[in-house]
Amino acid sequence: ILFVSLEEEEVGLTVTQVAGRARAAFDIERVTKAFYRDFDVQRKAFLKFIDGIEEVAPVPAQRRGNVPLQAFLRLIFRVLVILKESLAP
Repeated sequence: ILFVSLEEEEVGLTVTQVAGRARAAFDIERVTKAFYRDFDVQRKAFLKFIDGIEEVAPVPAQRRGNVPLQAFLRLIFRVLVILKESLAP
């Protein structure tokens, strides 16, 4: 996070110090890794949530591995449609 306290400003920050903080705050690798780590946590929670979906809607064995992915993608699609409708004038 890019943050400068009043005490630091009074003492005096150099341009290179601020640039270093900005570089660290916008580090693409760190942000990307954090995003995918959080995404993986959410994906695993969703998979646990839909565990047992085969009991409700039987799926042929060859398609059984795709069911969680399909359910997740349908959920994301519905969220995007709802967002689009809510943002429409």
